Amino acid sequence: MILLILSILLKYPFNFSTRVTSSNNKMKEYHLESPDDLPEQVAALRTALLNLINDSFETNAKLDKLTEQTNLLRVSQKQTEDRLNAVITMAEKFFSGENGDSENKN
Repeated sequence: MILLILSILLKYPFNFSTRVTSSNNKMKEYHLESPDDLPEQVAALRTALLNLINDSFETNAKLDKLTEQTNLLRVSQKQTEDRLNAVITMAEKFFSGENGDSENKN
């Protein structure tokens, strides 16, 4: 199973980060046919996996921050919409003569 994963990792290069790319380049130096290199291959695979996990955590943190900022933006946009609706309502009342000025109606 490890050899299958390693062969897939060697076949398809990573573009997630420079750390993963450098680990991938190191992994390409090893040959799967040589059992003597297995500890080095496992170490390279471990390094690549740890880098992927770290990148995943960083991505999740960035997504959490982006989600929080999006929620703040949504609240701000709702407040702006409410204020605009209030201004529109006041303008409609003013121009329709419903502004509460009883002296102009006579």
